[in-house]
Amino acid sequence: MGLYQVHFQPMGLKCRCTEGTLLSDAVHRAGINLVSVCGNKGLCGKCRVKLMEGNGSPPTLEEKELLSEDEITRGYRLACQTRISGEVKVFLPQTSLIEDSRIHLEDTPIEVPIDPPTEEYEVLLSPTTSLTNKDKITHALHTTQNKHITKIDTFALDQLPPVENETGEKVRVSVREKEIISIRPPGKSPLGLAFDLGTTKIAGYLIDLETGETVAAEGMANPQRTSGDDVISRISYALEKSGTVLQEVVVKGLNGLIRKLCAETDRIVEITLAGNTVMHHLFLQLPVRQLGLAPYRPSTVEALDIKARNLGVTSAPGAYVHVLPNVGGFIGGDHVAMILATGIHATDRTVLGLDIGTNTELVLAHGGKLTSTSCASGPAFEGGHITHGMDAKPGAIEMLKINNTDRVEFQTIDNLP
Repeated sequence: MGLYQVHFQPMGLKCRCTEGTLLSDAVHRAGINLVSVCGNKGLCGKCRVKLMEGNGSPPTLEEKELLSEDEITRGYRLACQTRISGEVKVFLPQTSLIEDSRIHLEDTPIEVPIDPPTEEYEVLLSPTTSLTNKDKITHALHTTQNKHITKIDTFALDQLPPVENETGEKVRVSVREKEIISIRPPGKSPLGLAFDLGTTKIAGYLIDLETGETVAAEGMANPQRTSGDDVISRISYALEKSGTVLQEVVVKGLNGLIRKLCAETDRIVEITLAGNTVMHHLFLQLPVRQLGLAPYRPSTVEALDIKARNLGVTSAPGAYVHVLPNVGGFIGGDHVAMILATGIHATDRTVLGLDIGTNTELVLAHGGKLTSTSCASGPAFEGGHITHGMDAKPGAIEMLKINNTDRVEFQTIDNLP
């Protein structure tokens, strides 16, 4: 089987691929984010490219359906349908690339009591050499704080400084359910992270766990979008190609957000993550086949606490990721988070709550009972599978005003046409 060079213009990138590789896979291998609304099924026609030099496999029936005969003659193809059969130079139009969308992060404060699962202590370590490092810190916590420790995270123990002075060394310790998960210098207050892992966008909030203050907030497009815009496309990609790839790209995205949010990642002692059931399963690399088939049963509906490092997420050495519980097939932890944040579960009134996104969840509180359902909204709100419409990218109308003279005024993102 031949090995061929694929050149991508106008970015000037290239990669080597074996004969028969899908052009869309080659694009992703080169690190380029190509639009794939339908998840490489040849249904949306959004991954349109132009072969400038060389040839690919013959046009498929899907391409003949979505491209005119003239376009095919001029070299236009669908990247998800074209296979490499030799060295080729490909032009990628701007319309076929995923651009960064406008990310709006809600900053309305919600008053909640500060009650993190971690406890903070400052202790003085004994300078004696007759005790192991583990014994020094457990002894200090027991004798000065009356705190009994049953476990010390091995990687946290590596943070313990050498005691070089005669009076000992003072350290700050984070304890979670009798386990030491972080050891830091005094004064380094603990930080927590809250992630909303959406199908289209990811939002991250950095919280001071002593004051409850939101220190920073950042958002980004979910990098899994190159494998499909909706959850069904992601399920298909995971089954046909690799769920591992989808988990790796989202973890890489989360770590990128973490670096933007916090320079001292060793202070992050707790992470909370909420997402719909498919995002939850892909993140944890749980089976997703059953989520695409009625009755759409999740592998688990329990809240989970998993070491962040086991998921590849950057944090303090022994920190955990708390993943909110699912309710059902398309009603996940993000829905639970919405209910908790709004207090709908605690009201005696009749209230309807809507969390509008790529997947919209609705909950009705009435007579002390909660009833939930969900529906797909991405195609309507984000321009998927429709001729007129687009994401919140440069050029999208974001403000419309009709003034007293019946004049319509509008503003686009970045003031572009």
